[in-house]
Amino acid sequence: MARRHRTQPSDAGPRPPRKRRLGLGMAALALVVVVLMGLQWYRGHQLVRSCTGNGGSWDAERHACTFGGPDRAPSSSTPAPPEPAQQ
Repeated sequence: MARRHRTQPSDAGPRPPRKRRLGLGMAALALVVVVLMGLQWYRGHQLVRSCTGNGGSWDAERHACTFGGPDRAPSSSTPAPPEPAQQ
């Protein structure tokens, strides 16, 4: 069986140094982490805005939306619409 000649890195053309590739990989990983953390923050922000926009108040201790005052238990849904007035 014939031995194959290994090519030297200089024969294959310029390649980025290993440190540069490692740095780019770490930067890409950091970007993914920052994006995921930003999405998590945005989701929480939207929950609070949705709660207060629908007439509720946000209970920060319980991380839940409450309707009808601080003494009521947290609700996971919006309150029922008011009954129509009798004429």
